[in-house]
Amino acid sequence: MIYLYMVIIWEVETYPGAWASALMQPIYKGGGKDRHSPVSYRGIYLLNTLTKLFEGLMEARLSKFTELNDTITPSHQGSRITRQTHDAIYALIATIQEQSQYEFHSYCCFIGFATAYPSVHRVRLGLTLKNYKITGKIWHLLKENSRSV
Repeated sequence: MIYLYMVIIWEVETYPGAWASALMQPIYKGGGKDRHSPVSYRGIYLLNTLTKLFEGLMEARLSKFTELNDTITPSHQGSRITRQTHDAIYALIATIQEQSQYEFHSYCCFIGFATAYPSVHRVRLGLTLKNYKITGKIWHLLKENSRSV
């Protein structure tokens, strides 16, 4: 039954309206942060289980496509099967240790993108996906999803 439901969504390229909604529960980060500041909280989103399942299916398809077609930069870490965040941390530590033996200096920067996604230009994102040959049903569904965010 669930399989048929997913096939229908895939074929009609439209999400059910209820999937555009999520219950967001703010969780205080702690550490003495200002309890009156919104940045002191992490949003936990509770979604429909079928929504999460379908998103997982799309993510698996996109991951396979991007790995096979080499459309992600080599420095992309964290959400790739072969390049996890802890691997990047290990590489950074190893580089610093090696350079310190030769009295070189290492400089690094960590960038948090936690608040970046809400400001993404959705039309440009859709065009970028098309440029990377991510088209067809998955493109329409991603476009539909970003429209309803």
